Amino acid sequence: MAAQGAERGMEPGSQTRTCLLLTIALLLATYASRSWAATAYWTGEAGDGLWNTATNWREGDANGDYDAAGAQVLPGNGDTAVIDSQYATSLVVTHSSSVTTTLGDLVSEGQVVLSGGTMDFTNAGTVGSSVGTVSVEGGTLSVDIGVTVDSDVTVTSGAASFKKDAAINGDLTIAGGTVDVAKDTVVTGTITATGGTLTLSKDGAVDAFVVTGGSVTLAQGSTVDEFTVTGGDVTLGTGSSIDSLTVEGGSLTLEGTATLSDVTVSGGS
Repeated sequence: MAAQGAERGMEPGSQTRTCLLLTIALLLATYASRSWAATAYWTGEAGDGLWNTATNWREGDANGDYDAAGAQVLPGNGDTAVIDSQYATSLVVTHSSSVTTTLGDLVSEGQVVLSGGTMDFTNAGTVGSSVGTVSVEGGTLSVDIGVTVDSDVTVTSGAASFKKDAAINGDLTIAGGTVDVAKDTVVTGTITATGGTLTLSKDGAVDAFVVTGGSVTLAQGSTVDEFTVTGGDVTLGTGSSIDSLTVEGGSLTLEGTATLSDVTVSGGS
């Protein structure tokens, strides 16, 4: 019987199982060869301008370079999203989903509008570029520890959170919503508050800060080089330090003891 079985070869069931195992092995090998953090390029092929439409994106090749024949998939966990005028037909990209999109990096030459859901950048990533902008018009922008933000950021509603040791190289404008700039975050651009609520948490540092409206709190140990207040309500926490303070309007309140230098007051309270 054994000899007869050998002469006949594999039974049909055995052949099916072997093919199935080979298929699974190939799928696993393909998955293993894909970098965990892939690169997705915005192409705008769907024509709706929505981040959440997979056909607006093309996955890069194994080297992370643009691939016109790449799979149409949304940027996923830890991926890099690239919005580049070289590949995109539209440079206004709106994230409106109620889900959380977690990215490693965003390389953008366009305007990214967050109107819903959460866009979360993981540790030590990079957000935007010096020619790109990020607008928060709803939802939540969450920038994790050690992330560098190179784009100008505008918040008109919703929330933005910049966690410990982030670096904001662009300008930060708050016209509404709530913004929290956490401990040891350095802002080298200008912060302008015209509305909303901003908290500069302990040991945050800002080069230039202009307040024309809204509510601003500088927590303990915060430092500002040039601070101009023409409106709004500003609270300075104990240990905060301002090298040059100009008050032309609005309200300025000291919660404790602050260090103020080069003070000019021509209005406000």
